[in-house]
Amino acid sequence: TSLASRVFQNPSYERFDSIGFNYRMTPVTAAIGIGQLTNISKLLDSRKFNAGLMLEAIAGCPWLLPQPLNQNGIEHTYYTFGMSYLGYEAKGVSWQEFYDRFCAMGGDGFYSNCKNPYLEPYFKGKVNSGQVFELGLCPVAEDLQSRIMAFKTNYLDQDSARTQAKILSKLIDEIGRT
Repeated sequence: TSLASRVFQNPSYERFDSIGFNYRMTPVTAAIGIGQLTNISKLLDSRKFNAGLMLEAIAGCPWLLPQPLNQNGIEHTYYTFGMSYLGYEAKGVSWQEFYDRFCAMGGDGFYSNCKNPYLEPYFKGKVNSGQVFELGLCPVAEDLQSRIMAFKTNYLDQDSARTQAKILSKLIDEIGRT
């Protein structure tokens, strides 16, 4: 089944209705992975550059909070550019409306975070050691999960990354940067 990005990139999308198999990597897959390690610096530099563009795009916007940087001397390599979205409270624009407007302007879309594992269909409602896996079990994590926006950073073409950052900046300005 093929789903529209709008569906599976939404914070309410349930992904896991079963426990997966613990498959191992084949020797061929391992060889390809090892070969890709020769490009790792280039790939990570590209992700960091692209995240820098996104940081510039959201500058001065108090309702988009990027993931904190350089904690304990650890350098962020930006698998994605993650933010906490506070636009509904600040501007009355829901997560989904922001997503739809970003895509309508030519944006590639962005991802939410997976639901908290205990709220996925496989676990939801089950009991373990007397604990029921249900909404409200971890309210802070549940709130944060519903707000996360994870923008792509794997553009190897810097012009594509710049375009996405410009679209984000333009949308923020349309909504009201401050």
